[in-house]
Amino acid sequence: MSEFSRAAPEVERSSARERHCFFLALAAFVVVMALLLNVRGDRVALVGLPDYPLPHLCMSRSLLGTTCPGCGLTRSFVYLAHGDWQAAWRVHRLGWLVAALVLFQLPYRTWMLIRRCNGLPTRLVQCYAAVVVALLVLNWGLGIVEGNSFRLPNPDEIGAARSSLPR
Repeated sequence: MSEFSRAAPEVERSSARERHCFFLALAAFVVVMALLLNVRGDRVALVGLPDYPLPHLCMSRSLLGTTCPGCGLTRSFVYLAHGDWQAAWRVHRLGWLVAALVLFQLPYRTWMLIRRCNGLPTRLVQCYAAVVVALLVLNWGLGIVEGNSFRLPNPDEIGAARSSLPR
């Protein structure tokens, strides 16, 4: 057996470990930030610093003034983290799905690190990612058909709809 063939599985395990560590840290960061942010109009700001909202991260929104398939996901995550499911649905209908995927990463990546596994088969992950991307684009297209995808959400509409709901 050559040195390369003996070293290849070790290199593969090492890169899998790095990948699991990266995605575990990223998922933890997203969850912590969702808890530390509040929605202020159409922006998000750190709790306690409402006068200093974070800048928009979407290039489509910043450069073209239009939404993209992911516009509203950050605000949806923040609403979900604070238990406001209806507002989360209003800003992005698939925010709950993407948030569930992020939350799934925490136990999954931890388990993969403990067990020292490579993870799910690449083909399965690629198919699942393709389905999620297709759903995001389909949701965006549905918003275009409904006539509300290319206009940015009005924060007053979200707040008014929330306050009119029975508690």
